[in-house]
Parts: sequence; C-alpha cells; structure tokens
Amino acid sequence: MVSYTEAIEQLDRGDYDSAPQAGRDLIWQVREGVKKRYFKPTDSHTLILYRWAVADMFYTEQETRTAHMNVTTVMWGLFILVSMAVWLSTV
Repeated sequence: MVSYTEAIEQLDRGDYDSAPQAGRDLIWQVREGVKKRYFKPTDSHTLILYRWAVADMFYTEQETRTAHMNVTTVMWGLFILVSMAVWLSTV
C-alpha cells in the first residue's frame, strides 16, 4: 500500500506505462479517495492524472486503429477521463 501522493508519483515516473490497466485502476482508486475526501490533490497532482489518462487514451486509440486492442479498453479510458472531469468540477 502506498500513499495517494506516491501513487501519483509512480504514474508520473512511468511505472504503469507497461501495465496500462493497472494505471487506470490506480487513477480510479485515487478518484475514489478524492470523492470520499481522503485526499485532496494539488493542481500538480491533477495535471499528472490528466496527462497520464490522455496519453493512455492516445496510445489505446493508436492500438485500436491497428486492430490490436478491443473496444472495451477504449471505452474504459473514455469513462475514466469523463469521470475525472466530473470529479474536478466538484473539487
């Protein structure tokens, strides 16, 4: 178990670049922590989360175009990005 800050730093370092589903799960857990008021991200944390989600969606879209990824993964990435936007509007 790691702190929310350490989890975001791991995303920023690229620790989840080779395991995108684990990165998505991590973003989801951070989002849940914010929703429950266990953690209040700084602007920098928020930027890192968005940057990772957008980069993941871009990568996923590129794989989809070459038919190497299923639609469920693309929809999951979109769901995370929309959820983060809604979450930010409440913070």
